Amino acid sequence: MDDQQSRNSGWLPVLSAGTLLVFYLSWAAGHDIAHGESDPSLEYTVLGLVIPAFAFLYRAALHLPARARAVWLGGTGLLVLLFDVAAIHVRLHPKYAPDPLMASAFLAAGVPALGFIAYDLCRALRVRTGATV
Repeated sequence: MDDQQSRNSGWLPVLSAGTLLVFYLSWAAGHDIAHGESDPSLEYTVLGLVIPAFAFLYRAALHLPARARAVWLGGTGLLVLLFDVAAIHVRLHPKYAPDPLMASAFLAAGVPALGFIAYDLCRALRVRTGATV
């Protein structure tokens, strides 16, 4: 690993912490919207901010070395999969009235994101192993 790659790998903890924060904020906002106790304008604002934040983190992660990128994509893919499975469960067994709507929104964003993550993860693993296709 050369010096440039080791410097880029140093961003993995920062990107991972940012990703966890984005997922926590999106979960908290979705939970508060579904619970429906107050005006959800703050929660919708938070969801509106975490979408471009995740896009920024995703774009930044693509500049990591192959191994660090594969680690970030794998962890993020597991988080997205967890959110998708939870959304399917909520669609089937809603607890609050807005639950099916929020679950549909998370699925509409999560399923395509999972596809992009899987594609980029395969590319990162292929670069890491040296396989050519």
